[in-house]
Amino acid sequence: MNPLTEKNIRFIFISALTLYFFRAMVSWDIRFVFLNWNLFLAWLPVYFARKLNKSSGRPFQVIMLALAWFFFLPNSFYIFTDLVHLQWSKGFWKAYDSILILAFALSGAAYGFLSIHLLKEPLERFFRALSLDHIRGMFALLLLCSFGVYIGRIGRWNTWDLVFNPMDFFQYVFEITRLSNANVEVFIFTGLFWLFLVLIYTVVYQYSLKREMHEVHS
Repeated sequence: MNPLTEKNIRFIFISALTLYFFRAMVSWDIRFVFLNWNLFLAWLPVYFARKLNKSSGRPFQVIMLALAWFFFLPNSFYIFTDLVHLQWSKGFWKAYDSILILAFALSGAAYGFLSIHLLKEPLERFFRALSLDHIRGMFALLLLCSFGVYIGRIGRWNTWDLVFNPMDFFQYVFEITRLSNANVEVFIFTGLFWLFLVLIYTVVYQYSLKREMHEVHS
């Protein structure tokens, strides 16, 4: 049983939009309009996951959809880092905008974990092929997502750079993954953000297990 049902996610999504439009109408300030775009990018993994589940099984189509899902997945968790934009806010609005950004971030994360849930079976097969159980496989996936968030927030790269500027993108990735003192911040940021995502996943996973046990005994 997945706790991230369409109903629950829709509630978080509507709450986030309501907070944004209230902010815009009351203050006549649309500086946080980018959150809507970021949330759209966070939803795309759900779209690709559903397309994958409905794919005809053609190898090329499956591979392209799987790659699109994988490379867009970090966008689902990226919005947490938009908290850096609180520097724009002052007084009462700083507290309000904290809640606003977190609402969008939770909505984005919900989309990310929903997309993972939609691909549960193919991911399980992929993890087994790598000799990983579900937990280790998920931890590895979340680690890659955390690294992707670093690339987006600190490196300022976009997902579509993989298509339009792949050589420079992969050269950048190669440079920041070398073991050197210059790259310490890469490993610190990635590690801390990974621990944060693991914490969220653990809460969701434990809630799922409790729901399943309740379903069995009811």
